[in-house]
Amino acid sequence: MKLPATEIPSEGTPVGIMTTRGIPIRDANMQETCRLQLPVALLLALLCGFQSGCGPAETPSGSSAQPDEEPTRAVEEARGESPASPFGMLISAVELKDRLSKPDLRILDVRPREDYGAGHIPHAAHTSLNEWKSQALADGGLHDEEAWSRIVGNLGIDQATNVVVYAEKPTDATRIWWTLKYLGVGNVAVLDGGWRAWQETGGEATTETVPALPLKFFPQFQPDRLAEIAQLKSLLRDEAVTIVDTRSSEEFDGSAGPAARKGRIPGAVHLEWKELLDQQGRFKTKAELVALFEQRGIAADKTAVTYCQSGGRASLDAFALELAGYRNVQNYYCSWQEWSADTDAPVEK
Repeated sequence: MKLPATEIPSEGTPVGIMTTRGIPIRDANMQETCRLQLPVALLLALLCGFQSGCGPAETPSGSSAQPDEEPTRAVEEARGESPASPFGMLISAVELKDRLSKPDLRILDVRPREDYGAGHIPHAAHTSLNEWKSQALADGGLHDEEAWSRIVGNLGIDQATNVVVYAEKPTDATRIWWTLKYLGVGNVAVLDGGWRAWQETGGEATTETVPALPLKFFPQFQPDRLAEIAQLKSLLRDEAVTIVDTRSSEEFDGSAGPAARKGRIPGAVHLEWKELLDQQGRFKTKAELVALFEQRGIAADKTAVTYCQSGGRASLDAFALELAGYRNVQNYYCSWQEWSADTDAPVEK
């Protein structure tokens, strides 16, 4: 099911320019005087109107403007700092080092809190993977505007924020990446190689935490990024769709797995997420990824739908597909956890 994107309200309406009205003058003796005074009054009124129209517009009562965002950006401008420029989906540890001092950059650490407390990238904020995962897998959780407004906004993120996500496990980082993209955040990158790569390049670590200034966040759901069970059932025989199983070989063939019903979605091709990374845990080159996808029968002119057990590994395959230039990519986030529990959903072994 596809839902319409949520529109972000405008930040107030501009103040209009004032005009004057002619007033009937009954006293004949005053008519000449008024003819001289009216142009002066008109000029003064117009000057006042222009002055009020050029200033900042007041936010109307009850509007959905974003007042929390402005003080921070104003301070940055006053300091003469330039905002962080957009970057690609994947950022190296070396490039991130050069960007640490840039405003409008939010770094998210998705490791366990104790690891974050022992040392993290400067300016990084900790976020709980379990909070994101449990919210997404809750009934209707991926469509809950209020919950996602709170989770994302409290991290100091809005649609214009440049975000870098890192973790110990690459699937944890790509899970957050995919969720933010689905919620409409425009510029989100994954730190290639994660925390390990940061340490190997001599990146600074700190135990200092800087509280994030909460921002107003209005989710703009991207339904083309999400596959849901009813939709997927209807696409099983659609030749324009390739279903990609990102789990282990044992889960794919039905010999193992945590679910009561084992097996795979009928017609799925197998591409385990680990195959997309090199020995250092970094993503393979675009050429290598494209060759691997073509070898498994995943064509660029078809819609690729990834799935796993509960969305994380599927997010990594979705990330790699987009990294390789594939445009029509969806994540069946609820994945085998939901499919195997539905007795009407067919299973193949």
